[in-house]
Amino acid sequence: MKTIYLISCCKEKLPTAAKAKDLYQSEGFKHRLSYALFQKADEILILSAKYHIVELDQVLEPYDVCLSNETVGEQKKWAEICIAALKSKYDLTKDKFVILASEDYYKNLIGQKRIENYELPYENSIEPKIANNSNFSKVYSYLFQTKEAYCDDCLSKLTGVSPRQQINQLCNKNSNSIYRKDFGKCNYCSKIKIVRFI
Repeated sequence: MKTIYLISCCKEKLPTAAKAKDLYQSEGFKHRLSYALFQKADEILILSAKYHIVELDQVLEPYDVCLSNETVGEQKKWAEICIAALKSKYDLTKDKFVILASEDYYKNLIGQKRIENYELPYENSIEPKIANNSNFSKVYSYLFQTKEAYCDDCLSKLTGVSPRQQINQLCNKNSNSIYRKDFGKCNYCSKIKIVRFI
């Protein structure tokens, strides 16, 4: 059985084409992606209102389509295309799908003859808890998955490890695992600062 995370897109995007994981700019999307990266997922996919099922490294042009603004019929048609794409790669009755999205995105994906084994971490809370991870493993996992460099301020924001000074302490204590560059560009805020990377 595979575990697949499905993350909804967002309105805020870069103005030019980019990999899907970088295109979406809202704090909510970044949090959902960070949460998924901390988990033991076999795959992480994005639910795009325009492009349907999208891989993280798939390059997309920016767009202005919001699923909640579509008619019921258009939402159902969108879901049918998504289901067909998922069915071609996964077993919708046995594989587990963790859906990090609002109801507009998941309501037509779950149920009879659709995704049957699913979890909705956002259903009863604004933000799911990142469980069973020490603060160090949260930071290490994020850096390992993204393969990018981040400043302490942004790592604190992206991983939920606070106060920010704890990032500095964790990274300095584990300098053999997490490296430091004094004048590097942070992949999140784009500022030249001390950055951490693997």
